[in-house]
Amino acid sequence: MNDSKQNTKHSHVQITKSLLTQFSEKTLEGRKAYFLDFASWEVKSEKIKLLGTQINYYSQNAEDYLSKEVEGKVGDLFEAIRKIVKTGELPDIKFSPIDTLNLQRFFAYCLIRSEALLTQVKQNTVFAQFCEGGVTAERLLFIPRPAMDMLSNHVPYVFINKTRIQLLIPQCCIYTANHIFQDLTDIAWVLPISPYIAVIMANKIDNVILTTQFLESNDEVIINMLNTMAFNDEFKTNRCFLVGNKSELEIFQTAVKSSKEVQEAFGISIHE
Repeated sequence: MNDSKQNTKHSHVQITKSLLTQFSEKTLEGRKAYFLDFASWEVKSEKIKLLGTQINYYSQNAEDYLSKEVEGKVGDLFEAIRKIVKTGELPDIKFSPIDTLNLQRFFAYCLIRSEALLTQVKQNTVFAQFCEGGVTAERLLFIPRPAMDMLSNHVPYVFINKTRIQLLIPQCCIYTANHIFQDLTDIAWVLPISPYIAVIMANKIDNVILTTQFLESNDEVIINMLNTMAFNDEFKTNRCFLVGNKSELEIFQTAVKSSKEVQEAFGISIHE
């Protein structure tokens, strides 16, 4: 076997294969997911083992670190949340300190793995001069403190989408939701872990003792707002893609292609 082929691997840049699985379906070619491509503004389908990847973006050492220290520490927790939601034992949802720390770390690494952050850091000459050999995506993985500090006062909540509209997930994984959840602080970070479940990180409210860390909504307006915020944050950061239900993606595709106002607001040029 050719050595170059043997050493070639597809690294998921930001969104994980585990998360993509929840927004995919089985096909004869393997699990595939629908996504709205921000380059062509077409809704496409791709194998989840390839979607959002770049060849050899991370070394095997970095892949192992992410798998063990970041993704692996929340995988079982996400699955447990899905099972609790399925059984209906929702009022009993509470997170242990270690669960909270692991979620803070996962959210922090969603920020660290952003291509937008990598570009910003490369442009920061003061920071870049301390990185021998230059700033790379892999080097940023081992400087988690700034992102972790930003999330240190955040606590997690489980959010249940009880509408017929499915949540969408951007390549950037997490996005900000401003003034959406009335019981939380003004700004919260949202991570969809299935079309009907999300984990939210929000600033801890002083002098409030949490009796449950569970929220839900049967308001389609709220879900549409969340999906719009996912679209907005992905466009502002990576400008790559949005994943999920084909019909929901086509709504955004139509809005972009048919509305001059949307195109002007986002600086999008549509070439027919």
